[in-house]
Amino acid sequence: MPIEFRLPDVAEGIHEGKLIEWKVKEGSSVEVDQALCDIETDKSVVELPSPRKGKIIKLHFKSGDMVKVGEVLVTFEGEGTLSTSIQARVAEKKEFQQEKTSEQNSEIKILPKERKLARDLGIDITRIKGTGSDGRITAEDIQGSKGMKAVAKEENEEQKNIPLPAARLRAPPSVRQQARELGVRADQLMGTAQTQPINLQPLSIDGERIKIEGVRATIKKHLETAWRIIPHAAVAIDFNADNLVAHRKNAKSQLEKEGIKLTYLAYIIRVAADALENFPRFNAVVDDATQEFILKKTVDIGIAVDTEYGLVVPVIKNCNQKSIKELAKALQELSQKARDKKLSPNDITAGAFSITNVGSFGAKGGAGIINYPAVAILMVGAIEEKLVLTEGKVIAQKFMPLSLTFDHRILDGADAGRFLQFMIELLSDPKMQVDVI
Repeated sequence: MPIEFRLPDVAEGIHEGKLIEWKVKEGSSVEVDQALCDIETDKSVVELPSPRKGKIIKLHFKSGDMVKVGEVLVTFEGEGTLSTSIQARVAEKKEFQQEKTSEQNSEIKILPKERKLARDLGIDITRIKGTGSDGRITAEDIQGSKGMKAVAKEENEEQKNIPLPAARLRAPPSVRQQARELGVRADQLMGTAQTQPINLQPLSIDGERIKIEGVRATIKKHLETAWRIIPHAAVAIDFNADNLVAHRKNAKSQLEKEGIKLTYLAYIIRVAADALENFPRFNAVVDDATQEFILKKTVDIGIAVDTEYGLVVPVIKNCNQKSIKELAKALQELSQKARDKKLSPNDITAGAFSITNVGSFGAKGGAGIINYPAVAILMVGAIEEKLVLTEGKVIAQKFMPLSLTFDHRILDGADAGRFLQFMIELLSDPKMQVDVI
């Protein structure tokens, strides 16, 4: 009997993926773990391996199609079982635990690991609305609800769950979706807007219409959320980069022999890591569901990378434990993976302090949008030579602009100023107190 291989959840909590490219053909024979296709999720492009050895009878989708998790991707000839790594994911999708509650005639869909997480956090899963596939409760749903006190079923649920009258619940779909993502009940919030929600209507403008989808749709959604929630503020400083330029010039040729491209960004990452250790509030994420911010235990920094399919922010882990040489190598490798659409879900972690280098395009600076739920983003501008009056003499010096955008709910302008001054002291040190090797 033919074996059907269905699209597994290749990244935690996805509902669907876009089929970018088939790497096999109907009628061809494949080996276990041979690449079948590339699937683009809202986080990255994942290469999907074959779950078994055998002949392919049918490919059920074509390049460009959107495939939902659980839909049949490939039909194989013969009998047998799927390989352990893929089969475990597929089986996990089917392993929903279903519970009936006396309060509501509906099924609770949740995987064992999420059920354990809820139990460990004391969360009543009957009060969580799942946002996963087919209403499945995900880890994000549980984390978003962890500030809610677990309640026993015998409590008066009817009284607790009475929604406000429909006339008082005025919120556009995007706000309702945001509330669901944060684990917040919109019908229990008091609106502060003085006007009616914007009712968007299609534009009657002639021109080519391009669907916002895939990575671009993710960027759109994430930035809209960040801009709505975070009160952004920024502090900018230009600093004398003469010593930094000289240090890089001396070290650059040495690392080029090892195939490593030494950029100014590697220095910035290393010094920023030191600053994050000394100013831990900048290395935090905000948990809006519980009205808390969390000081992270690791120093991970996201780096904005420009690709042909949009901006992505891969993360370099444990930057405070790496030398400038190691950071330069990691930066080079991650940037290439991003451009080749080879980033894994582990390479893209939400909630990291991030750095964007607009100087590589000749731009002097600006103010970045924070990668929510992180609390800050550093923008690096292009080095510019200026004439400076020093001790009665006009001399030429090189200056690099730095702009730090921060979440004003957690941080103040003075905090941002001290953070930048700390970085500048290290970057301006002629001895460069951070090791290259």
